Amino acid sequence: MNRLMSKANLARFILGGVYIVASIINFSFAINNSQIYRDWAGSALLSYYENLMLSLSNEQLVMVLLTVVIFQLTMGLLILSKGNLVKIGLVMAILFHLIITPWGYWSLPNLLLALVPIYLIRKDFDSSFLSILFSKIR
Repeated sequence: MNRLMSKANLARFILGGVYIVASIINFSFAINNSQIYRDWAGSALLSYYENLMLSLSNEQLVMVLLTVVIFQLTMGLLILSKGNLVKIGLVMAILFHLIITPWGYWSLPNLLLALVPIYLIRKDFDSSFLSILFSKIR
């Protein structure tokens, strides 16, 4: 496997893609069915998270969800970029996984997912996803 398509780059592309897809899914839920997040409040591991979700008005909940959407989209795009921007995206991803883990037992795998950006942050990425993709197409 050449340097441009290393395991680290492949993991980075998958991770960035997952965040972009997640932002699209969360956008859809925010616009069409934000109540589902309130329904999950009872599974929160910390009472603070449950109380927060239940105390938000519908409009506030949608705004919080849209903020998460923007954050996820930004993480994904940064991780797919190059240089220090990738590292910023990876730090955001680590923090994101740690912050959302207490939302519920269903989010415990986020602790494992945080290991991917922790591993990747030690690598240097001097090419973006698009530049690698276009180099393969030529």
